[in-house]
Amino acid sequence: MRLLSLLGAVPLLVFVGAALAVHDDCHTHPLCRVDDVADDVDALASTAAATLDQQPTEETQLEPTPHIADNINLSAESKVQEPDSSESSLERSGGGSSGGGGGGGSSNNMLSTLVFPQVPRGDLYKLQTFGLGDGFFVFSYVASLLGVLQPADYPLELANDAMQKRLSLSDLLVKSLSFEPGFVSFLAVCGVLALLAPLGLAILGCVAASRKCKSGAGGAGKETADDASNSSCDSLRDTCGNCRRRTVLCFLQLLVVLIAAGMTGIFVANEQLGSGMDRSGAVMNAAFADLATFLRNSHRQLQFVVGSALDQTVEATITDLDNIESILGRPIQREIAGETGVDVAMDVLMDISMSTHNIAEKGVMLQQSAGAVRQLSRTTQERLVELKMQVDSFRRTCNLRDRPLCDTVDSAGLEVKIDLERIMNDVRLADLRRLRNDSLSSIAQQARSEFQFIPHQMAATTREARLGVKRELDMQRIMIREQLRGLDDLSKHLSTKVEKMRDWTLRKLDDVPQIEEWRWLTGILTASSVLMIWTVMMSAISCGCCGSERKAGCTLIFALLLLAVLSVALWAVLLAALVVGGHGQLFVCRPLYEEPDFSVLTALFDRPNMYYGSGKPGLFSNVGFKNETLDVPIRTVLAECRDNRPAYETFKLSKVFDAEGATAFKTWHGLHAELDRMSVDQSFRNLQLLTPSLQKTLQGLLDTTSVDLSSLRTALSGSVTAKDLTSFAKQMENVANQIKDGATAGRLGSLVTKTRRLISTNILPLETRRDELVYQLTALEVQLMPIEKQITQSMSHLKTIQYFVGNQGTAIAQEKMRQFVERILNYVGQFQEYVLDSVHNTVAPCRPVWNVFQGVRQLLCRHLVDPLNGLWFCTMWCMVLFLLATPTSIKLIGYFDKMRKSSLLARTQIGSQESPPGPNWTSPEYVAKDEVKTV
Repeated sequence: MRLLSLLGAVPLLVFVGAALAVHDDCHTHPLCRVDDVADDVDALASTAAATLDQQPTEETQLEPTPHIADNINLSAESKVQEPDSSESSLERSGGGSSGGGGGGGSSNNMLSTLVFPQVPRGDLYKLQTFGLGDGFFVFSYVASLLGVLQPADYPLELANDAMQKRLSLSDLLVKSLSFEPGFVSFLAVCGVLALLAPLGLAILGCVAASRKCKSGAGGAGKETADDASNSSCDSLRDTCGNCRRRTVLCFLQLLVVLIAAGMTGIFVANEQLGSGMDRSGAVMNAAFADLATFLRNSHRQLQFVVGSALDQTVEATITDLDNIESILGRPIQREIAGETGVDVAMDVLMDISMSTHNIAEKGVMLQQSAGAVRQLSRTTQERLVELKMQVDSFRRTCNLRDRPLCDTVDSAGLEVKIDLERIMNDVRLADLRRLRNDSLSSIAQQARSEFQFIPHQMAATTREARLGVKRELDMQRIMIREQLRGLDDLSKHLSTKVEKMRDWTLRKLDDVPQIEEWRWLTGILTASSVLMIWTVMMSAISCGCCGSERKAGCTLIFALLLLAVLSVALWAVLLAALVVGGHGQLFVCRPLYEEPDFSVLTALFDRPNMYYGSGKPGLFSNVGFKNETLDVPIRTVLAECRDNRPAYETFKLSKVFDAEGATAFKTWHGLHAELDRMSVDQSFRNLQLLTPSLQKTLQGLLDTTSVDLSSLRTALSGSVTAKDLTSFAKQMENVANQIKDGATAGRLGSLVTKTRRLISTNILPLETRRDELVYQLTALEVQLMPIEKQITQSMSHLKTIQYFVGNQGTAIAQEKMRQFVERILNYVGQFQEYVLDSVHNTVAPCRPVWNVFQGVRQLLCRHLVDPLNGLWFCTMWCMVLFLLATPTSIKLIGYFDKMRKSSLLARTQIGSQESPPGPNWTSPEYVAKDEVKTV
């Protein structure tokens, strides 16, 4: 009873394991910078004209345009700021995922795709290594025969009572027979056939004995006479009898061949059944081990999918939040720079600063040159005063005769005419010289720093909100891991149940080896008995074919006697195997192979079920937590596990761990609230690129560079002295030639020499210095003209930039912030999509549950029940053929007897013709009587 209950219960409990199935590189570009002044004023003028041709004729409007930098024609070249390498290193892989939240119709190039790790495959399974489904199962056809004999309706009440241990094995068999009229009739027929062979042989023995008694009462003479009278008739029928004998012998040979096939089947079935029983313990141990492995692998894979994906998502989000300067701040900075050309404006400021510094240096050099010229002019003035005094003295000392000629030498105009004090004391030139200490470079650097400070300012502004997002993500991670504890508890609970069931099953199977030893011995004895009868019968056939009719007949009689003795035992073994195998097929194999409905298993174990009671949960719920958590139909589990569906979907594990609810990030209101707090309005509300100090400085530079140097150049133009000294020296030389007085002429000649020496030593150097000073003034004026334009345009550009930042900068920052929030939500969306796709399609497939079910039913039905049914079927095959061989053998024995008598009579007749008969004991009549008695 326990063994049959075990066979019925184990394949149903193997489903336990199914219950379970994460810096800008800025280039400075010279703005209308004059490298080296040409050698003459005309070249400088042409350079200035070419430079001015490149400047816009109209000032830039202050109204913002979609691309300000495109509408502002600066003379300086610009270089677009390259993306920061730190941001690109944070990008995972291009392309976004559809899981992110947020609105907006514009494309978001901030989105990044997470590459989640591959799920580990887990431990290997053992049951498939046994090869239970390999090969051709010879005796599966017997199940079709039993399907005809046994009822179409499964006795659910009896099966339920047996599993509830309300029926013993004997009571189960007795009561099941009441549902099996065909099976009972078949047993009755087998019982009749079991008695047929011994009863038939007994009846034939009685008939032979009666005939012997009648033949003994007639006497020897009568027998001899009868033999003599019958011999003539037998000789007439030899030809016909020989044909019949051969026909009967051939039919018996055919029966022996068929019996050999059945006998082979008995050996094969016995060995298959023995192999199945020997492997049953190892197979059941492997089945429960595979269930435990499935529980462990499924639990680990689900934990890994949810846990690792969650950790990766949170870490990626935290990394982006920590690198908000590179991911959000720098794109905003690049966007504003691309729209306004602020980088160009900053470069222009630095170029203006350098240009003004250069002008200031040239202003200093101009002052130094003017100082040198003034010093030289003073020296020249002193020499000219001295020369004038000598000329005046010469005129006074000239004699009366030559006085008219001496009076023609006029000393008026012997003085330096150029005014260098105006240049030295000019306020505008002094302002230009002060540009050397101008603070434009520092102010421009401060404005650049203000623009470069945007990423840091945004990081500081969103610091609290980013901390809030991190807190919310950590809280959600804790909550999801808390929800995963339901899977942990279920896995531990089911693992314990599987382990207990494995121990219980293996304890029940401890008695199998001893039972199998006796069963195998019984099977071997059955096969040996059939082999013994078959061997004797085969020997008789061999003797009959070789002419030994007397031995053949005796051997056949022995075979029939042996069959009569062993048939009852063989039929008893056959009936026992039939009862056990037939009911094993009925109670075990038929429910396990009712695909795809499994109606018996459904009626017994699914709601409403007979085993646990009407209205109570089914098998998996009772195996689990005895509630409706895992109330899944058995047929659904088997069908989906056969198709290798995920355990989460098959066993409706959403009641244990709701993956949809746990990953529904749109319901994470705290996270969305913290993301909404990430505002950048304050960052741009206080952003001042055109500060008052910068504007004041630029206006001062504009006023300073608006100086007109043409008056200064005009003041330096012309002769350096009021009188042309060269003409004056020539005049004095002519006068000296006309004076008669030699002394006076000599004195005037010395003045000529002195004047010419003054010209060479003072006047000519002074004129050269004066020309250089005029050249410097001209060069300075040429440089001031484009710088003035540049400052004017820079102020206009900066005003436009400030206007754009104040009106459009916040919108740009908000759009970038929206994309950044989408990036964060996209990570969580990818996590949700990955988890849901994994648990519903790929992770923790429950095919191992079907493999366990398939392996156990293959063991029970194909390796145990089918060989057992094959054993009784092959035995019955042999016994029925033996029954058919019994009358055939008796008929063949008669033919052998007649052949023996005919041969004996022929020998007697031949012997009587050769010698007279005598009362010797060796006479033919005594020999014939002795032979008859023997038969």
